[in-house]
Amino acid sequence: MHQAAKKQAYEEATRYRDQIANLRTIQAKQYVDTADDTDIIALVVESGITAIELMSIRGGRNIGSRTYYPSGASGESRGKVMAAFLGQFYNNKSAPAILVLSDKADDQQLFSETLSQSARRRIRIISQPRTTRAKLLAMAVASGKNAVALKRLSKASIERQFLALEQLLGLEQVPERIECFDISHTSGTRTVASCVVFDKSGALKGQYRRFNLTGITPADDYAAMAQVLKRRYTRVVKEEAMLPDLIVVDGGKGQLNRAIEVMRELNLTEIPLLGIAKGVSRRSGHEDWYRSWNTTVIHPPPDAVAGHLIQNIRDEAHRFAIAGHRARRKKTMKKSQLEEIAGIGAGKRRELLRFFGGIQGVRDASPEQLQRVNGINAKLAELVYAALRE
Repeated sequence: MHQAAKKQAYEEATRYRDQIANLRTIQAKQYVDTADDTDIIALVVESGITAIELMSIRGGRNIGSRTYYPSGASGESRGKVMAAFLGQFYNNKSAPAILVLSDKADDQQLFSETLSQSARRRIRIISQPRTTRAKLLAMAVASGKNAVALKRLSKASIERQFLALEQLLGLEQVPERIECFDISHTSGTRTVASCVVFDKSGALKGQYRRFNLTGITPADDYAAMAQVLKRRYTRVVKEEAMLPDLIVVDGGKGQLNRAIEVMRELNLTEIPLLGIAKGVSRRSGHEDWYRSWNTTVIHPPPDAVAGHLIQNIRDEAHRFAIAGHRARRKKTMKKSQLEEIAGIGAGKRRELLRFFGGIQGVRDASPEQLQRVNGINAKLAELVYAALRE
């Protein structure tokens, strides 16, 4: 993988990366000769990347590993980083009987006492393991190093894409932060907008936002985009939060012009805007790119590195918007189906949904089963049964 990455053969390196991930999955299914439930926590710091590999042993079986990349760890001591992870990870969950650490945490004894008190049983923290636990820790360290290597490879690939994007768009500098917006609705109803955020490390999912849009004409995507941009950046300016270096909107010249008007109203004209419209063929990779600072339309070739970056960001924005829209539609459907039944008020709706675990359970229930719910007599049961089948 490293050799392929050095040759800039990124597709080949990605195949090796996937093979490594598959091997890690196989390793996770191996049986472990240890009687106590144990968490193995390995801290790895390489190439400016800090990772914590958590391997969990339950019932004598390795149930898998997960890698965490703590923010703000750069320049901190290893003991402090380990302590911060323990404090955050086990803040709202019970620790297993044994924690095996690659590095002694600051205030380790205090952590042991606090976790034991919270779990109401003894929690041992071991930072110098032997025999089987030492081997498990070595596995976790190796897995963490592989994760860091994958992260470094992914980071190098994304940085290359950001650089290519700057060159293709003719920007004054490489963007550090990109925000992309997408709109989702059903025939103009229950409109949801998404905002996804990317930087050179990839998707910043913790900073994604969804917006339920109201007060707009059904299917008016221009008004929808104007509302979400105004809401998003009015708040960003008010809170003095980080502004993006590039804003991507899903749509062509008209959508872009509406976005430009909104940003002008907010006095944020220094942020470049990029509109992506489906080309004549409406095929992925054949889009028309419109820029707020240049009237020339760009038609990136399907194999353009920058195009792959924007496509990935747009797909993520679309996925996030669709997920929000489906959740909103499901909630509305669940509410309206029972609301329209005479004699079924808020209390009875709540009892029905709670008893059967959701609207599907209510729909599948027989009249006799419906009568088991508090407040539902035979007449109401027949009404509910019939109404949900119309």
